[in-house]
Amino acid sequence: MKSITLAILIALSAFGSNVSANSDLDSFVSDLKSLDGKSGKVVMNGEERGNCTVLVEKDSDAVRVEFDTPELYANPVSVALLDSAELLDNDTLLVSTNSNRPGGDACGDFGGASNYKETISIDNNSVSINISFRCFLFKKNKINYTCELN
Repeated sequence: MKSITLAILIALSAFGSNVSANSDLDSFVSDLKSLDGKSGKVVMNGEERGNCTVLVEKDSDAVRVEFDTPELYANPVSVALLDSAELLDNDTLLVSTNSNRPGGDACGDFGGASNYKETISIDNNSVSINISFRCFLFKKNKINYTCELN
């Protein structure tokens, strides 16, 4: 009887922590969604590059964050699949540790990206998309796009 009770308590505890993790993720996505349509200035790797508008789309499977900015060659975009995304803390969502993407590996045709990490973070009045990785035998790449909101 004691072992059955213990098993039930362990199962409920695991269920409770999963509910809490989902609740925290839902809260983060909700905070992110509240920034949809807000404007500010885009900063890339510490250098101001023009204006931006945060666009956030959410469906049952994913949340997509884009900085609409006419001054950059391409709009920064990050898509987090909600079943595999993980909160690193209350303000940072780990989007991916996989460098494969449409068009190939982050390091080009020969691949070789290591320590790939893509995150979305919220900090006071800004939203950031951060990507870091190392290509085989080359320097570490860190790309940071931040939309600092007005």
